[in-house]
Amino acid sequence: MTESLTGTTNPKTATTLLSSNLLSTILPSLLLCFPKHESGFKLHCEELPVNIIGNDRELFQLLRRAYLKRRNLTSFRRGLKTVTKLSFTAFDVDLNNYVDLKPHLPSCSSSTAQSCVLPPPTLLQPPNAAYSYEPITQDHCPPRGPAYMAHYFQHPEEVHEEQRYLLNQIPKHLRGQLAALSDAPVRGWGLSFEEGLNYWPLMILMLLPPLIFGIVWSICKRDIQSGFGVAAYCLAAETIVLMYLLSPTSKT
Repeated sequence: MTESLTGTTNPKTATTLLSSNLLSTILPSLLLCFPKHESGFKLHCEELPVNIIGNDRELFQLLRRAYLKRRNLTSFRRGLKTVTKLSFTAFDVDLNNYVDLKPHLPSCSSSTAQSCVLPPPTLLQPPNAAYSYEPITQDHCPPRGPAYMAHYFQHPEEVHEEQRYLLNQIPKHLRGQLAALSDAPVRGWGLSFEEGLNYWPLMILMLLPPLIFGIVWSICKRDIQSGFGVAAYCLAAETIVLMYLLSPTSKT
């Protein structure tokens, strides 16, 4: 039997089997779009170890690790920002791995709503499936809103340990890194991370130094009015500097 199979193997069949075996060894990946510079987004392919990630809590913990690992924590501006929206999205990626987001809009018709944020069903069909996820009805597209997703991203410990709804719904790429073509971008589906101001560190950074200065001045100089007058001036100067550093024109 072995000799017969070996002697009559079709080269095309052998190539197909080899390709299938190679694909079976590639872990599913999440295609994540992280903020880059002032207004750009860059694609990152995060492997999803299915034998380790088994529920939504572990999924959001994975997303937090991936985000914090690739976020520039040494940058002053990044330290004052946090994720405010986490969205299902389609995007076009170029050769530099920068992406053009194609977010879901309320104006999308019912027939096109799902394809705005999830791969079309044709990309789920074997043997050439490129993505995997559990299909949903158009009434529930996107599966969950960006504020809901961002909340669990910030607080993964609040996700019920038996919940795995989002793990099933998030599109998982089955072919490793998504590669663009030289003459055209390539469409992909995944998650986009949008940042906003992280108000607690910002408030502490602005209020604490002038407050300490005013208290120390008042004690050492025995002059409360002058101490907090200088502190108010410092607070105003801090506000101007911080607004500049957080503006799109700043490159820090």
